[in-house]
Amino acid sequence: MRSHLFCIRQLGARIAFCCLLLSNGYALFANSLYVASEFDAQQEYGKLRVTEGRFVSESSYKPWSAWWFPLKKRQHVNRLDSEASPLERFDQFVRNTYRKEWSSAAEERQSINQREEREMLSSYDGYCGGWALASILLPEPQQPIVRGGVTFRVVDQKALLALAYQEVEGLRRFGTRFTDPADHDYQDVHPQDFHRVMISELFEKKIPFIIDHDPSWPVWHVPVWKARIDIKLSENKQVVHVEAVLETADARIPQNHPGEIPDYKGLYNITRKYTYDLMGVWQTDGSFLVQSGRWTGKSRKDHPDYIITRPSNEHRIKRTPRNTMIVPQMIDQLFSSSY
Repeated sequence: MRSHLFCIRQLGARIAFCCLLLSNGYALFANSLYVASEFDAQQEYGKLRVTEGRFVSESSYKPWSAWWFPLKKRQHVNRLDSEASPLERFDQFVRNTYRKEWSSAAEERQSINQREEREMLSSYDGYCGGWALASILLPEPQQPIVRGGVTFRVVDQKALLALAYQEVEGLRRFGTRFTDPADHDYQDVHPQDFHRVMISELFEKKIPFIIDHDPSWPVWHVPVWKARIDIKLSENKQVVHVEAVLETADARIPQNHPGEIPDYKGLYNITRKYTYDLMGVWQTDGSFLVQSGRWTGKSRKDHPDYIITRPSNEHRIKRTPRNTMIVPQMIDQLFSSSY
């Protein structure tokens, strides 16, 4: 009887999941509206070879942090203590600059309300995906700017950048996104692929990359800008033990009081540690040719779900916001002379 109940729960979860997919088109979470093609790390970068020792690298520039604007709080659309919201300011900028009526805040508010009515709004839905991508592509806004007679605080500018880069097509993803809420077998992304991408992007190219640090159903994107890797021999000559300590920018910035929108500047850093084994064979040149891998210890249930790499040319990506009133080119114009 217990197994039958478990199967029924699994079926119910899968049905609910499918309904969410259908109602949202290609996207499920507000945190993860990337349309990315999945790539094979070994084919893209070549075979992975490692050696014993400690290795440290960081990107040539650091990403910046920003508030992730959880949708349930509607902070990016509603006024707070008589202060206009980021989208309200954007609407006024468009009215003043283009001489046309504009209502991105109203459209966003309506979309959120509809999702909430359908019980499709989760506590983790927000704009960490757009922020993460913008933070590795663009310089950090440093000071308030005035455009079209409208003042945009730093927090407003970061909110608009997150919105402009939230729904993006043309990115490269390594690892398969976890999509089954009834499944608790978190294998992907495989550690050998994670290691290969990290070496190529962070150690060789010196550029940050993005991970979804939650291997389960929720999506939490964070940029990785520094890593320390320790590779140790094991008693089994076909296995090496690896500890990877990552430094990541984060968007869940502490609030001084509930409802506050943190007007944060700089990097709010979170350290994340992962352990895994790499299996392979030693080569005559002293390197270890990796053939497979497995997560170990706590990392078996706590490791990145997938990786998104910085596009080689940001103009190749296509920004396609669901909110038709959020026009990336208008936001670009707003920032055109602010850097």
